[in-house]
Amino acid sequence: MGVETGKPHRLSPGLGVRIGVCIFAACCTFLCGPDGRAQKATNGTATTAPAWISPPDFSYSPRDRVDPFASFLHSEPKGGEGEDRPERSLTPLEKIAPSQLKLVGILRPAGDGSRLALVELPNGKGYILRPGTTIGQKEGVVTIIQEREVTIEETTTTPWGEEVRHTIVLELQDPAGERHDG
Repeated sequence: MGVETGKPHRLSPGLGVRIGVCIFAACCTFLCGPDGRAQKATNGTATTAPAWISPPDFSYSPRDRVDPFASFLHSEPKGGEGEDRPERSLTPLEKIAPSQLKLVGILRPAGDGSRLALVELPNGKGYILRPGTTIGQKEGVVTIIQEREVTIEETTTTPWGEEVRHTIVLELQDPAGERHDG
């Protein structure tokens, strides 16, 4: 009888586990000693870390450095533009966009007074506009009140710091069935 070929030779089950446990025990004995406690240096050397491992003291000063988290687009200067004016509550006209207003009428007071405009908010409340009245969250200002329209100018700032002026015109709507030839 000869040696059989073609069949792989297998170890008995559990033999691999026993070999692993023996290797682990040998490593622990080598590193910790036979009593299981860590060995102490007996040659009189210190057990502190070498000097090259501990980093030198570091101090950071942000003076004259660029903030890496600041936007590279336009940013408000420190102190901000909003600090010039005192904190106050907004009027109902300053809480809505000018495009939400409905021009209801134009009044010309007797004498030499300037025109007044009557506007209506979406909730049905009416307000009187005069030249210089602030409207909207972008602080638009009523500039001109003519016979049939009101002009509001808003100034906004682009992310690049450029000021852009927008003009919004509210026109007086003709009542249904009437035609105004002016």
